Amino acid sequence: MIIQPALPSSPRRQTKPALGRRGGHPPERRFGECWDIVASESTRVGAYKLGTGGPSNDRTLGGAHNDDNWDAHTDIVKNHSKHAGDTDKPVAALLKDLKRRGLLDSTIVVWGGEFGRQPTAEYAKGTGRDHNSYGFTMWMSGGGIKGGVSVGKTDELGNNAVEDRFHVKHLHATILHQMGLDPNRLSYFYGGLNQKLVGVEGAEPIAKII
Repeated sequence: MIIQPALPSSPRRQTKPALGRRGGHPPERRFGECWDIVASESTRVGAYKLGTGGPSNDRTLGGAHNDDNWDAHTDIVKNHSKHAGDTDKPVAALLKDLKRRGLLDSTIVVWGGEFGRQPTAEYAKGTGRDHNSYGFTMWMSGGGIKGGVSVGKTDELGNNAVEDRFHVKHLHATILHQMGLDPNRLSYFYGGLNQKLVGVEGAEPIAKII
Protein backbone atom coordinates (compact mmCIF):
# COMPACT_ATOMS: atom_id res chain seq x y z
CA MET A 1 0.00 0.00 0.00
CA ILE A 2 1.39 3.36 -1.02
CA ILE A 3 -0.08 6.39 0.72
CA GLN A 4 0.77 9.97 -0.14
CA PRO A 5 -0.81 12.25 2.45
CA ALA A 6 0.05 15.89 2.84
CA LEU A 7 1.76 15.62 6.21
CA PRO A 8 1.58 18.66 8.48
CA SER A 9 5.29 19.33 7.92
CA SER A 10 5.10 18.90 4.15
CA PRO A 11 3.43 21.48 1.87
CA ARG A 12 0.83 20.07 -0.51
CA ARG A 13 1.89 19.93 -4.11
CA GLN A 14 0.24 22.75 -6.05
CA THR A 15 0.88 21.44 -9.54
CA LYS A 16 0.54 18.08 -11.22
CA PRO A 17 2.70 16.82 -14.09
CA ALA A 18 0.90 15.87 -17.27
CA LEU A 19 -0.58 12.39 -17.34
CA GLY A 20 0.61 9.78 -19.82
CA ARG A 21 1.86 11.14 -23.13
CA ARG A 22 -0.55 14.06 -23.45
CA GLY A 23 2.10 16.54 -22.42
CA GLY A 24 5.51 16.81 -20.85
CA HIS A 25 7.87 13.87 -20.79
CA PRO A 26 6.51 10.34 -21.28
CA PRO A 27 6.39 8.27 -18.04
CA GLU A 28 9.50 6.22 -18.79
CA ARG A 29 11.60 9.38 -19.17
CA ARG A 30 10.19 11.12 -16.12
CA PHE A 31 10.72 8.05 -13.97
CA GLY A 32 14.32 7.57 -14.95
CA GLU A 33 15.98 4.72 -13.11
CA CYS A 34 12.87 3.48 -11.33
CA TRP A 35 10.95 3.04 -14.57
CA ASP A 36 13.81 1.10 -16.14
CA ILE A 37 14.31 -1.25 -13.18
CA VAL A 38 10.77 -1.91 -11.98
CA ALA A 39 9.54 -5.14 -13.51
CA SER A 40 6.39 -5.37 -11.44
CA GLU A 41 3.45 -3.73 -13.23
CA SER A 42 1.72 -3.31 -9.88
CA THR A 43 4.60 -1.38 -8.33
CA ARG A 44 5.17 0.63 -11.49
CA VAL A 45 1.55 1.78 -11.65
CA GLY A 46 1.64 2.75 -7.98
CA ALA A 47 4.79 4.79 -8.47
CA TYR A 48 3.40 6.45 -11.61
CA LYS A 49 0.22 7.53 -9.82
CA LEU A 50 2.29 9.05 -7.02
CA GLY A 51 4.39 10.93 -9.55
CA THR A 52 1.26 12.42 -11.11
CA GLY A 53 -0.23 13.52 -7.82
CA GLY A 54 -2.65 10.57 -7.68
CA PRO A 55 -4.43 9.36 -4.53
CA SER A 56 -3.27 6.59 -2.22
CA ASN A 57 -2.66 3.24 -3.88
CA ASP A 58 -3.18 -0.32 -2.74
CA ARG A 59 -1.06 -2.55 -4.99
CA THR A 60 -1.88 -6.25 -4.58
CA LEU A 61 0.44 -8.99 -5.78
CA GLY A 62 -1.47 -12.10 -6.78
CA GLY A 63 -5.04 -12.73 -5.74
CA ALA A 64 -5.74 -16.40 -6.40
CA HIS A 65 -5.69 -19.06 -3.68
CA ASN A 66 -2.58 -20.75 -5.05
CA ASP A 67 1.06 -20.07 -5.82
CA ASP A 68 0.13 -17.11 -8.01
CA ASN A 69 0.50 -15.15 -4.77
CA TRP A 70 2.24 -15.61 -1.40
CA ASP A 71 -0.27 -18.21 -0.13
CA ALA A 72 2.39 -20.92 0.27
CA HIS A 73 0.36 -23.97 1.26
CA THR A 74 2.42 -26.36 -0.87
CA ASP A 75 6.09 -25.32 -0.99
CA ILE A 76 7.13 -22.23 0.94
CA VAL A 77 10.70 -22.15 -0.38
CA LYS A 78 9.62 -22.28 -4.02
CA ASN A 79 6.72 -19.88 -3.46
CA HIS A 80 8.53 -17.22 -1.45
CA SER A 81 11.70 -17.44 -3.55
CA LYS A 82 9.64 -16.69 -6.63
CA HIS A 83 7.65 -13.78 -5.23
CA ALA A 84 10.53 -12.27 -3.26
CA GLY A 85 12.62 -12.49 -6.43
CA ASP A 86 9.88 -10.80 -8.45
CA THR A 87 9.45 -7.91 -6.03
CA ASP A 88 12.82 -7.31 -4.35
CA LYS A 89 14.38 -5.03 -6.96
CA PRO A 90 11.12 -3.30 -7.99
CA VAL A 91 10.34 -2.29 -4.40
CA ALA A 92 13.93 -1.19 -3.78
CA ALA A 93 13.78 0.88 -6.96
CA LEU A 94 10.45 2.39 -5.90
CA LEU A 95 11.86 3.54 -2.55
CA LYS A 96 15.03 4.83 -4.17
CA ASP A 97 13.10 6.75 -6.78
CA LEU A 98 10.67 8.26 -4.29
CA LYS A 99 13.63 9.44 -2.22
CA ARG A 100 15.42 10.82 -5.29
CA ARG A 101 12.35 12.84 -6.27
CA GLY A 102 11.81 14.16 -2.74
CA LEU A 103 8.53 12.28 -2.31
CA LEU A 104 9.50 9.71 0.32
CA ASP A 105 9.14 12.12 3.25
CA SER A 106 5.49 12.68 2.33
CA THR A 107 4.75 9.10 1.26
CA ILE A 108 4.15 6.08 3.49
CA VAL A 109 4.93 2.69 1.96
CA VAL A 110 3.38 -0.25 3.87
CA TRP A 111 4.44 -3.78 2.94
CA GLY A 112 2.60 -6.72 4.44
CA GLY A 113 -0.31 -9.10 4.30
CA GLU A 114 -3.26 -10.13 6.40
CA PHE A 115 -1.20 -12.79 8.22
CA GLY A 116 2.10 -14.65 8.23
CA ARG A 117 2.97 -18.33 7.85
CA GLN A 118 3.26 -21.07 10.46
CA PRO A 119 6.78 -22.20 11.44
CA THR A 120 5.76 -25.85 11.01
CA ALA A 121 4.71 -27.84 7.96
CA GLU A 122 1.01 -27.73 7.13
CA TYR A 123 0.67 -31.44 6.35
CA ALA A 124 2.36 -34.64 7.52
CA LYS A 125 4.29 -34.61 4.26
CA GLY A 126 5.18 -31.45 2.41
CA THR A 127 6.87 -28.10 2.82
CA GLY A 128 3.88 -25.77 2.80
CA ARG A 129 2.86 -23.47 5.63
CA ASP A 130 -0.62 -22.61 6.86
CA HIS A 131 -1.76 -19.12 7.93
CA ASN A 132 -0.43 -17.60 11.14
CA SER A 133 -2.05 -14.51 12.61
CA TYR A 134 -0.26 -14.72 15.97
CA GLY A 135 3.20 -13.57 14.97
CA PHE A 136 4.23 -12.01 11.66
CA THR A 137 6.09 -9.07 10.22
CA MET A 138 5.19 -5.96 8.24
CA TRP A 139 7.46 -3.09 7.26
CA MET A 140 6.94 0.59 6.58
CA SER A 141 9.04 3.29 4.98
CA GLY A 142 8.85 7.04 4.47
CA GLY A 143 6.33 9.48 5.88
CA GLY A 144 8.19 10.06 9.13
CA ILE A 145 8.78 6.35 9.85
CA LYS A 146 12.19 5.53 11.36
CA GLY A 147 14.53 3.59 9.12
CA GLY A 148 16.52 0.59 10.33
CA VAL A 149 14.32 -0.04 13.36
CA SER A 150 12.89 -3.44 14.27
CA VAL A 151 10.17 -3.65 16.92
CA GLY A 152 8.84 -6.85 18.49
CA LYS A 153 9.92 -10.48 18.73
CA THR A 154 8.31 -13.89 18.40
CA ASP A 155 8.94 -16.95 20.55
CA GLU A 156 11.81 -19.33 19.77
CA LEU A 157 9.65 -21.14 17.20
CA GLY A 158 8.54 -18.02 15.39
CA ASN A 159 4.90 -18.84 16.11
CA ASN A 160 3.64 -16.22 18.58
CA ALA A 161 4.58 -12.60 19.13
CA VAL A 162 5.84 -12.32 22.70
CA GLU A 163 7.61 -8.95 22.91
CA ASP A 164 6.20 -5.56 21.88
CA ARG A 165 3.08 -7.20 20.48
CA PHE A 166 0.85 -5.00 18.34
CA HIS A 167 -2.61 -5.44 16.85
CA VAL A 168 -3.39 -4.34 13.30
CA LYS A 169 -5.32 -1.44 14.79
CA HIS A 170 -1.99 -0.05 16.05
CA LEU A 171 -0.77 -0.12 12.45
CA HIS A 172 -3.88 1.80 11.40
CA ALA A 173 -3.36 4.27 14.25
CA THR A 174 0.25 4.83 13.16
CA ILE A 175 -0.72 5.51 9.54
CA LEU A 176 -3.54 7.87 10.50
CA HIS A 177 -1.31 9.70 12.97
CA GLN A 178 1.33 10.25 10.30
CA MET A 179 -1.38 11.62 8.03
CA GLY A 180 -2.17 14.23 10.65
CA LEU A 181 -5.39 12.54 11.82
CA ASP A 182 -6.42 11.50 15.33
CA PRO A 183 -7.08 7.75 15.04
CA ASN A 184 -9.28 7.78 18.14
CA ARG A 185 -11.55 10.54 16.86
CA LEU A 186 -11.80 9.74 13.16
CA SER A 187 -14.93 7.70 12.40
CA TYR A 188 -16.99 6.64 9.41
CA PHE A 189 -20.68 5.78 9.27
CA TYR A 190 -21.33 2.17 8.29
CA GLY A 191 -24.09 -0.31 9.15
CA GLY A 192 -25.92 2.24 11.26
CA LEU A 193 -22.90 2.95 13.47
CA ASN A 194 -20.06 5.44 13.64
CA GLN A 195 -17.09 3.10 13.35
CA LYS A 196 -13.34 3.58 13.66
CA LEU A 197 -10.35 1.81 12.15
CA VAL A 198 -8.96 1.38 15.65
CA GLY A 199 -12.13 -0.16 17.07
CA VAL A 200 -14.29 0.91 19.98
CA GLU A 201 -11.42 0.59 22.47
CA GLY A 202 -9.12 2.80 20.44
CA ALA A 203 -5.37 2.43 19.87
CA GLU A 204 -2.24 4.51 20.03
CA PRO A 205 0.39 4.79 17.26
CA ILE A 206 3.53 2.66 17.51
CA ALA A 207 5.79 5.32 18.98
CA LYS A 208 9.00 3.30 18.59
CA ILE A 209 8.88 3.52 14.80
CA ILE A 210 7.93 7.20 14.47
